[in-house]
Amino acid sequence: MDRYQRRVQKLREHVLGHNKENEEDIKKEEKTIEEMTVDELKELAKEKGLEGYSKLKRDELVDLLIEGE
Repeated sequence: MDRYQRRVQKLREHVLGHNKENEEDIKKEEKTIEEMTVDELKELAKEKGLEGYSKLKRDELVDLLIEGE
């Protein structure tokens, strides 16, 4: 399992812990995160009120967004 797959698994476990009946939505969300550009990830971080994201690389942004959930 590579780094990305571990992050996706962590996100899946986090989301499933909050709402198990929406597994199909989770799969769609994973695909959305996978396809997001750095700019889109930064916008999402901004919308969630996270700080310190402006100079992060894509992988770091994904980690930040997962931890910020």
